[in-house]
Order: sequence, then C-alpha cells, then structure tokens
Amino acid sequence: MKKNATSPFDRDVEKRLKEDPEYAESYFEELAKAPLPLQLAILRRLRGVTQEKMATKLHVKQAYISKLEKLGSDHLISNYEKAARMLHGHLAIIPDGARVVPA
Repeated sequence: MKKNATSPFDRDVEKRLKEDPEYAESYFEELAKAPLPLQLAILRRLRGVTQEKMATKLHVKQAYISKLEKLGSDHLISNYEKAARMLHGHLAIIPDGARVVPA
C-alpha cells in the first residue's frame, strides 16, 4: 500500500497558511528558528512530496533523504540547497531578532 504524501493535519496547516496571513507569519518565523533538517522535512510535507519522490528527483536513495531530515545529522550544505531548490525554496541565514515574512 502506498502512503499518502499529506496527512489531514498537513492539509489543515497548508489551508490555514493560505487563508490566515497572521498565522502564516508566525508559522514561518518559528520554522526559521528550527534546525535545518526539521525545516527540510516540514517544507517537503507542505509541498506534498514523499521522501521517495524527493529521492528520485535528487538521484539519491530514500534512506539518504531520511538522514537529511534527521536531527543531529551532519551533511554538506549543498545537499540541503539542492533539496530546497527541488521544493521551490531556498536556504537563508536569518539574523537573531529579524522578522520572517512569507512571500
């Protein structure tokens, strides 16, 4: 049986992000504070992409995507950049105290 790429919770979050600008601003401000592996996993889920699909597009194994998303993992930043571009995102270094405003 194939897993659904998005859960009901993920769909609810995505809907609220689109409909509530205040919620979206708070959500992305908090997300920017999260470790990079967690940011990648959340963005992948928001885009409705499975680890398998992401692995195929990046020409790696699904297990590697799982490792990229694991807290405490240590990978080249270029691997995260490739994954972010595939998900129509980008990496940024955000100064402490800065506001992150979704586009």
